[in-house]
Amino acid sequence: MTPLSNHETRSSWLGFVAGLVVLDASLSFSSLWPTPGIRWTGQLSVECAVLLAGLALAWHLRGRPAAWVLRLLAVVWTVLALGRYAAVTSTALFGRDINLYWDSRHFSAVGAMLARVASPLELAGVALAIVGVPLAVYALLRWALGRVSQALARDTTRRALAGACLVVVALFTAERLTMQPDATPIIPSPISSTYLRQAGMVADILVGRDGQSLGEGPATPTDLSALGGADVLVVFVESYGAVTYDRPAFAQALESRRVLFEEQTHASGLDVVSGFVVSPTFGGSSWLAHVSFLTGIEVKDESTNVRLMAQKRRTLVTALGGHGYRTVAVMPGLQEYWPEGAFYGFDRIYDTQQLAYTGPSFGWWPIPDQFALAQLDHLELARKDRAPVFAFLPTTSTHAVQPDAAVSGVVGAHADAAAVRRGRVPESMGRAARLAQSGAELRALDRLRAGDARRLRRPAANA
Repeated sequence: MTPLSNHETRSSWLGFVAGLVVLDASLSFSSLWPTPGIRWTGQLSVECAVLLAGLALAWHLRGRPAAWVLRLLAVVWTVLALGRYAAVTSTALFGRDINLYWDSRHFSAVGAMLARVASPLELAGVALAIVGVPLAVYALLRWALGRVSQALARDTTRRALAGACLVVVALFTAERLTMQPDATPIIPSPISSTYLRQAGMVADILVGRDGQSLGEGPATPTDLSALGGADVLVVFVESYGAVTYDRPAFAQALESRRVLFEEQTHASGLDVVSGFVVSPTFGGSSWLAHVSFLTGIEVKDESTNVRLMAQKRRTLVTALGGHGYRTVAVMPGLQEYWPEGAFYGFDRIYDTQQLAYTGPSFGWWPIPDQFALAQLDHLELARKDRAPVFAFLPTTSTHAVQPDAAVSGVVGAHADAAAVRRGRVPESMGRAARLAQSGAELRALDRLRAGDARRLRRPAANA
């Protein structure tokens, strides 16, 4: 073997070290919260230690690994690295672990939403990223494996690296045996265990071993005379909760609207009270909060949700329907078939087509909440000689990010619900409404509540 020059030796060692860093960092990085970015803090991956020890052993027993072996290892490592990204990003941004089986059911809906709202250039960029990112990760990992494998040709390097890897494995084992349940590990959990856990969940679902009995749920009241035939409106103001009270900046921005809302309510002869409940979900999957509220059964994951939907259950919807209420769901974000509607037992479901909105698009979901509330009034509450109404409405516009007060004021001043229904909102409002904060939603609720207070208070005739 021809001895290497000093320059070649230096380059070989630099490539070896860089390869080690790439292989380790690809399975030990963490999330750069609150962004989808990542960072590496120097943590050691036990999977990387096992891989390197295996490479050193293969060199010792059989010599240089074939190129196809390194390519196969790079493919497997790419899958592990992408899984690591999905796992740490899901936990950081959504507050829950990813569930490949249930979360994958929503990929088509997300794709359809992107196809409706994104420009062709943006769609091309997404398609390019879906294909290009895995290929780029693979190319980087294949290069790293090549540099490390090349350095392992030296016997001293193999021995030193194998020894270091065994130390890492020993430290990982000792840490897991002595670690407290709530402690944060120094050596991150292997992503291969996440894939095994996902496979186990899929197997449990397919063979019916997915969890305990759901139970009967709470008993629904049989006497609703205290309602006096009043309408019951359940409006989920999506993406906002206790944080609007707990954070001073949000609480101060909304204080005047809440005071006005209370004054208008009292002037109409009504009362308003506030309370807090713990949501079963955070950072997404709001339908789990909906089903928990409407059934009284805590649903924290999609597996439990699907099992519940497969059963015939008494819900708040069917309970009120059994007492003469007309039950409706107003779904401004619904653009596809909604099988959950049959489970709940609604008399009528208003989706995007039936709401018949013809104004400018307001971001991801084209229908603004002011219009949806106005249509609820127009189509159901304003009718004469009707049964009392139970209405369920999850908002969509409040998913948007929050602007400064000036933009919110523009939205509040111009987004009159009746004008929106007639399609008379300027096209420029679409840009402003994408940034509308919850103050605009409270204004719409104020107008609806104040304008319909007498109608909401009056017992309606039975159908």
